[in-house]
Amino acid sequence: MPRIPDNTLLLPATSYLLVTVGTTRFDKLITEINNDAQTIIDICYEKNITEIILQIGKSEIEPIELEKIAEIEYKKRIGNVNMDIPQLPRGEVNNDNDATSPTLLVNPDQDSIQREKKRQIEKMGKKEILIKKMKIVWVSYAQNFPSYLTNATMVISHAGAGSILETLRSDPSPQHQLVKVYNSKSDTMVNDMVPRLFVVINEDLMDNHQEELAEAFAEHFYLFYSKCSNFVKVLKNVKWEQIVRYPPPQRSAFTGLVAQTVNVNLNQGNVISLE
Repeated sequence: MPRIPDNTLLLPATSYLLVTVGTTRFDKLITEINNDAQTIIDICYEKNITEIILQIGKSEIEPIELEKIAEIEYKKRIGNVNMDIPQLPRGEVNNDNDATSPTLLVNPDQDSIQREKKRQIEKMGKKEILIKKMKIVWVSYAQNFPSYLTNATMVISHAGAGSILETLRSDPSPQHQLVKVYNSKSDTMVNDMVPRLFVVINEDLMDNHQEELAEAFAEHFYLFYSKCSNFVKVLKNVKWEQIVRYPPPQRSAFTGLVAQTVNVNLNQGNVISLE
């Protein structure tokens, strides 16, 4: 699929990986994704991700190899499904209601393969693993980009402070990592949705403070990070169950600090005049 025009309103799948480089370019990140496209595709299948959206900024390097591997992997997996499903001789139609009898698949399409595999797996008592073709989409910039951060199953991002905070502060989504977190009000552990954020450091930037920033967040398990040269290997071994939700901003703390500084009791209805 060619690069989509800027400001196109994307309609992603319900489960997708979002890759973002910000407003400039991060050629090394896209190159690493192309170089280890097979691992990226494998990680996505493991997480039941069916689409990859890449926001590549001003980069002229496109994820062509990622798209090729996605096509090859899909055909390979569908081929394995076909081999796993017992089939009747071509030309015979199974009208038997016996659940142990396979259905004849003549020139099967994806839907018929999935239906038959589901029937066979249910018969064997195994968990169904749906196989869908991985959709690859890339854009320079996307309209309403924050909504893609909010709904992404996983985010691979450059180490810009804006992108990191916007992702960590995104509203809970069913696609996020479900984890146990401590609720101070009820003094209990509760389920919460936490963004899966993996940050990639751009080592080529001058006076680069990205690593210190990412490390500070990672110390509290708000995200995982790596240098670009080995990020795919690190990403593959991430233990997402360790991720922790980033706390919401404490606006009341700032208000209290201002009140304390100017010696004003806001609870008594005092008004600060700037005249």
